[in-house]
Amino acid sequence: MKNIQGNSLPNWKKIKSNFNSIPKLDKKILIATSSGGLLNQLVSETLFANALKSKGCSIEFILCDEILPACVVSMIETCDEKKMLNGKISNLCATCFSRAKKNIDSMGFKTHKFSKYIDKDQIRSINLMNFDDYSFKDIINYEIDSIKVGQHAYSATLRYYGVGDLDVEKNSKKILIKYLKASIISKIVFENFLNTEKYDHILINSGLYVPQGILTEIAGNKGIFTTTWEFAYKKFSYFFSKNQTFHNAAFLEPNSNWENIDMNQVIQTRIDDYLKSRWEGNQDRKIFIQKPNYEISKFFELNNFDTSKPIIGLATNLIWDAIVYYEDSFFDSVEWVDYTIKYFLKRKDLNLVIRIHPAEVLKDKPSRQRMDLEIKKKFKNLPDNILVVPPDNPISTYKLFECCNSVITYCTKMGVELTATGMPVIVCGNGPIKNKKIAIDVSSEEEYKKVLDNLPLNEKIKGSKLERAKKYAYHFFFRKTIQIKSLYERKNKYPSIGIKNNLFKSLNNKEDLALEKIADKIIKNEEIIYNDEDNL
Repeated sequence: MKNIQGNSLPNWKKIKSNFNSIPKLDKKILIATSSGGLLNQLVSETLFANALKSKGCSIEFILCDEILPACVVSMIETCDEKKMLNGKISNLCATCFSRAKKNIDSMGFKTHKFSKYIDKDQIRSINLMNFDDYSFKDIINYEIDSIKVGQHAYSATLRYYGVGDLDVEKNSKKILIKYLKASIISKIVFENFLNTEKYDHILINSGLYVPQGILTEIAGNKGIFTTTWEFAYKKFSYFFSKNQTFHNAAFLEPNSNWENIDMNQVIQTRIDDYLKSRWEGNQDRKIFIQKPNYEISKFFELNNFDTSKPIIGLATNLIWDAIVYYEDSFFDSVEWVDYTIKYFLKRKDLNLVIRIHPAEVLKDKPSRQRMDLEIKKKFKNLPDNILVVPPDNPISTYKLFECCNSVITYCTKMGVELTATGMPVIVCGNGPIKNKKIAIDVSSEEEYKKVLDNLPLNEKIKGSKLERAKKYAYHFFFRKTIQIKSLYERKNKYPSIGIKNNLFKSLNNKEDLALEKIADKIIKNEEIIYNDEDNL
């Protein structure tokens, strides 16, 4: 099958004339790509742009044109501290902007540049601002006109390093100040921009970090309807969230969005089959364990682990990931693990198996602050009833937790999967399974202690509660997760997704039902949920 590839981005010049007649619709939509170097996001947003254009919307983009001293594109793996601190990220910036603008221009869409909405003297003055005497806390809490520029800078810096504690990095304060200045510049740009240009809707990738997080906050303050989006777990799929980020939307979503789904056998088989496929990840965008080991008895034997006692599982998050996305929990993720281990030191009647997230050692973004190493710092010798499974151990997480009496989670979506298979889950952070009346929700240290004191639990999830858990899992993976047919995989390439050559035929004939739904909901300023059950 031939595909629209160009060099690395879709070659829109060859296909832009393939639309049938386009209706006229009085709807102006901004696609706030902002950081053109995020190529998978750019491919996705050009796809969304053409879907919206096919329905008559006026589409515009905005891009940073090399004026920010730091942004979401810069990470320590691709832009080291020396380059960041010496202001030598110009090569990264030039490629980021020029390639993205050329691709957008080829579709005939208007692109706004950051530099048009801020004076060079303002940029110079901001870059000369001295924050050396500010503490970390002062910088993180720094606000201008109630815009949390310091918080956005903080989340971006955690992501840059891949850590949850900036104290572990020698130059982190200097990098944090770079991101703070980028946040301040972004604030001025977006406020001036939105005071000049008026939009019915803004589509923003992630809605976090710098500059996207700044725009999300400003647009919200101005009452502009926004949709943020994230890549979902399945291939070619997305999460969309109304006026907030996905991570907040997931645990705050009204249960009325899903609890009245009619769970027939077709739907139940659909979710059961997908959850089973997660063991190998063959339907998913990322595979964390390439060749899972399912020999669980041998694994326990090699680790001299006594399985005669009830086993309680614990699934960690990436440390930096949990702080950025779920900072309002009663414990941060390191404190949570620390507290849990100290508790189980006294519970010799129970086993605790801590599964460190395999993503800690991903090649494209390895964590520089790993949970297993944090545990080793505080607990030199753990007793026989506590087993820590490192992130690079190939034992299947699913097989491991299958042996458990119950599993404790923080914010991982693993809670959605486990409850749908009947495994009781205790959720201590703001993960998507929270507030669904399925898991055991914990909101304070006192509540957590009481829940732990009641372990082991007497039974698995079953009956109507199990049906409820399957219903939510189906909603999460097939209705909030929206899979688009118009994409294909570019293995071992970047961007890793491309757009099929039949896109315009598909748009003209409304063949990609998910893409049609996305565009229609954006136009109507409505929350995007795909009614998968209507198309089975």
